[in-house]
Amino acid sequence: MNEQIKQTAITRITTDLRNALLRIIEHCRRVPHYGAVFDKPVDYVGIPLPDYLEIVKRPMDFQMLRRNLMNGEYEFLYEFLHDADLIWTNCKTYNLDDKGFREICDYMEETFMLQLDKLEVRVTPEVYKIIVTTNIPKLHANTEQFSVSRLQCLIKELCDLPEPQIAECVYFLLNQKNELNLIHGPDVVLRLNNCSFELLQQFEEMVQAKKDAFKEKMKTEGIPVDVLVKIPKKRGRKPKNYDM
Repeated sequence: MNEQIKQTAITRITTDLRNALLRIIEHCRRVPHYGAVFDKPVDYVGIPLPDYLEIVKRPMDFQMLRRNLMNGEYEFLYEFLHDADLIWTNCKTYNLDDKGFREICDYMEETFMLQLDKLEVRVTPEVYKIIVTTNIPKLHANTEQFSVSRLQCLIKELCDLPEPQIAECVYFLLNQKNELNLIHGPDVVLRLNNCSFELLQQFEEMVQAKKDAFKEKMKTEGIPVDVLVKIPKKRGRKPKNYDM
């Protein structure tokens, strides 16, 4: 798993992302004919299926997935995706020789993946497959966080850089978060509230390195450092949107 996919996997589930995932679950539940198959727990007692729990170690369905999501059981995106994948893998495992069930599973999984691909965090089918087939150790949120004042200083230092250096820093961050789709021409939405502490540290170090290199270059060219901040930015450009 490369760093870009890892960053996608450990995306913190914010309120906005939780709501988006709930809409995906609802969309899948409403798929004609097939959605109802996975909506509720398998009634292995009433059917009956006496060997169901011997084969399926962790039952999962849309209602349980939704309840876990609402109750905050999933801290990171990969946890949600792993449980969602159980819905299809459980069905395929128990109905191993049933071609009809396998076709239904494949159709519903494809429907689910197409909806994931529309998320702002952009989970493509290829990324989804890598995440759900990778054993990711249980993570815990890093208690160390960037303070608001530290984020504000970081944004100020970023904005003081020349535009080419700003572009390099922003591209690095969006690429690490798998959010290059947020670049629209000269404008970009840069969200820092869903970044890991480690990624923000890397971003901060990159901005500082660019700032130091720019100052050194100006000194070499004979421009006083104290007038660097007075160099006007180009006008007529829509400002970038930074969400902390």
